[in-house]
Amino acid sequence: MRLRKGIYMTDSSLHVFISFKTEDNQFAKELVNKLSEVGIEAWKAPEGIKPSDIWLEAINRAIHDAFAMVVILTSDALKSQWITYEWSLALFQEKRIFPVKIKDFSDNDIHDKLRAIQYINLTNSDTYEQNIEILIHGLRQVRDQYKPQIPLDTPPSIRNAREGLNSRILAERKDALSNLAQIEHPLRAIALVEATQHEYPDVQINAASELAKLKDPRALPTILKFLYGNNWNFAEQAVYALADLGKEAVPAIWEALNHSNSKIRTYAARILGQAGFNTTVDSVPYLLTTVEKQNEEISVRKAAIVSLGEIKSPTSVAKLLNCLTDFESIIRFSVIETLGEIGDNRATKPLLMLFQKDKLDTIRKSIIEALSKIGDDEAVKALIEIIDDEDDYVRGLAIQKLNLLHNPIAIPRLIKALSDKDEEVRGYAAQALGNSGDPSVGPYLIDRLNNDSIWVQIAAANALENFPSQEAIEALAIFKDRFNSA
Repeated sequence: MRLRKGIYMTDSSLHVFISFKTEDNQFAKELVNKLSEVGIEAWKAPEGIKPSDIWLEAINRAIHDAFAMVVILTSDALKSQWITYEWSLALFQEKRIFPVKIKDFSDNDIHDKLRAIQYINLTNSDTYEQNIEILIHGLRQVRDQYKPQIPLDTPPSIRNAREGLNSRILAERKDALSNLAQIEHPLRAIALVEATQHEYPDVQINAASELAKLKDPRALPTILKFLYGNNWNFAEQAVYALADLGKEAVPAIWEALNHSNSKIRTYAARILGQAGFNTTVDSVPYLLTTVEKQNEEISVRKAAIVSLGEIKSPTSVAKLLNCLTDFESIIRFSVIETLGEIGDNRATKPLLMLFQKDKLDTIRKSIIEALSKIGDDEAVKALIEIIDDEDDYVRGLAIQKLNLLHNPIAIPRLIKALSDKDEEVRGYAAQALGNSGDPSVGPYLIDRLNNDSIWVQIAAANALENFPSQEAIEALAIFKDRFNSA
């Protein structure tokens, strides 16, 4: 539970203990806030002591739970029996001590055990900021390497689950870890971090996976260990855990694009396009590098292309266009879809050129879909040009896409399509004209009521329902009478 900026209760976080004399409380508060700003949680009294707590027990618990201690050194602090008790207890528990000198004192004042530890001098304003950074760096190193201790007041449910992790039976270890992961308690994360150091590899990776679901970055070292280990099952589980961890894992996922196993590379590429990752445009260069590797597995390249489509960054368009001539049709198909998702009109002309050269039906259909997603005037003109294709299905598909775009520049070509040799194409053209909102197309639709197949006539009649002109109403009445009496 957060009390105020930088000050936390001990039962919810891995923290550094701040030991100080009451007279130095203001400096201690400033230090806590500074550490909080850089992601290091700190505990100090009295803020960390809850109502009804016994002071000595609270202090002992906070020291026990800490990964390190900062001792604020002044002449008065060095003479304080309470300060001496705190750092002595920390040393006894093998905690790392960071003595911080904020006021001058005599060498005779400092205890031999503290004298043996290099202190950080904050008395000189010229080196103050530099030495604060040294302190922060040192605390981070200790925290990141620290193996948390389970606090003295750990609930029985967590203790029982921890004991179950030691079973020689795999199923029992899995059950114990599952039980631990489901316990809604602040100490769950500490127990899971501890489990990542367990003697059984399955416990380690499963604990890291559960930590990743909690978005806890302390899972990352264990995940990476198994990602590049010799056990494929654990490596697969590790890459799934990277996806669960979230943005903290992005650099590791970039690196996984070069993994020796193509399945890992494929999944890494797909992760970067998933929700929560696909706003990270910094991933684009890594994905493009993967796409451009001609000796890479097709599944990996395709996954990278799909993720680029989900990121939708225009910066990827130029290199994707180079892949439109790729030897592999599945790569061309994926690039076309991605260019459509990005929607950048620089792709329009190259897509039309590819349509004219590539004879694969799947490629040509995907180009029509991509152009409809780009959807600007140039894309509409490209779709109009495609209506001249000799393939009936292609002409009909292009008209269907124009129907969705409602661009008036397509109307003259749609009117011409009412005379197409294929009745389905004529019907699609009638539908598109009916949705155009342009009353000038009414006479052309009326003409189809009297001079076409029944399918086209019905399409024209439905289209005319959108034009409440007297001429359209009369033509529809005549058509309905004729249709009903047939």
